[in-house]
Amino acid sequence: MTGDLMRTGKYRAIVVLDYDPAWPTEFEEVKVKLGGLLDGIVADIVHIGSTSVPGMCAKPKIDVDVVLKSEELIPQGIERLKLAGYTYHGNKYNDGMWAFTTGRGSFGERVYLCAPGTPTHQKRLFFRDYLQGHPEDAAA
Repeated sequence: MTGDLMRTGKYRAIVVLDYDPAWPTEFEEVKVKLGGLLDGIVADIVHIGSTSVPGMCAKPKIDVDVVLKSEELIPQGIERLKLAGYTYHGNKYNDGMWAFTTGRGSFGERVYLCAPGTPTHQKRLFFRDYLQGHPEDAAA
């Protein structure tokens, strides 16, 4: 059964790689691009997810949280990213995080738009900062 599902293309293998020291530079490039696309409405652009933790294995997809200046700017941010070619996935978990991707499968970018103070964004920062400060836990 599993082989049949894999042949139909319904499931794809997830690629996980050893830490790549180029990931922070890739994030900086994405940050500059997003800053240009969302000029005037951004409060902060931060690197989150496994690629933001030095030494951690990860899918080579750069995860980014974009905090807009206000919740009212989310519709404008959504339209700008859609026009720039990002694939829009909506607020999938009803947590105030509006998702977009580029690339396919495990590769590319995953970008989330949110308002200042969004709890999911705050939790992501806490988790990232904890793992960055506790490399033994990140390795585990």
